[in-house]
Parts: sequence; structure tokens; C-alpha cells
Amino acid sequence: MPGLGLDEAIARANRYAQTGVDMVYVEYAATPADVEEVARRVAAPKLIGQNKDEVAVRKPAELQALGFRMLTYPADSQLAAIHAMRGVLNHLREHGTSLGYTDMVTFEERDRAIGADRHKSVLRTYLPE
Repeated sequence: MPGLGLDEAIARANRYAQTGVDMVYVEYAATPADVEEVARRVAAPKLIGQNKDEVAVRKPAELQALGFRMLTYPADSQLAAIHAMRGVLNHLREHGTSLGYTDMVTFEERDRAIGADRHKSVLRTYLPE
């Protein structure tokens, strides 16, 4: 673990908990033993982040049983997006066009995903023509 070590991170998390924060997060609990140590020694609701290639990835039910209350996957969607971008860029390089590349959502799906209707509604409200 980089920085001051797991013991210091746990001590800091507990100090934050004493101030009344809603949840604490201990960075770099990379091994199963680290995760169990954080679970055992941090006396507050805990968040844990996991990513596909990290050592201590566990199933949500296991983490919940250890006392973690929130689970994030902070990089996995980014890693998947980079993979998808490479796919379309390789297709463009090979074919000179995106025609024939089908591993994409439609514009309508994109608009639903980003809440474009809500955005347009807000614009109409605050920036009328």
C-alpha cells in the first residue's frame, strides 16, 4: 500500500467516523487480509471500491457480510468504454467508415441514457427562444 500504510488509513477512517461522517472509505485495501482488517477495525459504515483486475475482488454478499454498506466499481465502466472505443476506432482505421460497425447503441438509446429530454426541458424553461 502506498502512502502511510493500512494502519494509518484505518486510524484516519475511525477519526472521521468519530466526527460523525455518514460513511468512510479506506483506499488500497488490496488483499483479502486488508479487506478483512478494514472490516474488523473500522467502526463506521464503510464503502469499498472494486475493479476487475484488483486482488481482493469479492461478491457483494461477502462484502455485506463483512459490514460494508456501499460497493462501487469505479473503473470497470471506464475500462469497458475504452475497449469499445478501440473497437470502433479499429473498424474506422480498417474500413474508413463506421458503416458496418454494429456494436453501438442508437442515438435514441444514447439520449435516454443521458437524460436528453430532461436536459432539453430545462433549457426550454431557462433559455426560452
